[in-house]
Amino acid sequence: MVYQQKTWLKFYDPIISEHVSVDYDSLFDLLSKAASDHNEKPAMTFFGRT
Repeated sequence: MVYQQKTWLKFYDPIISEHVSVDYDSLFDLLSKAASDHNEKPAMTFFGRT
């Protein structure tokens, strides 16, 4: 099975670990925390407008 071979690891920089730990349970949690941590900043800038 391709996943078990992890063929993409050969493209990783040598300082990047194969195993990582994350401090959130879901993408929603990550985005929600980022939004609350940085609520004073614009979410997006498009052609100079926010």
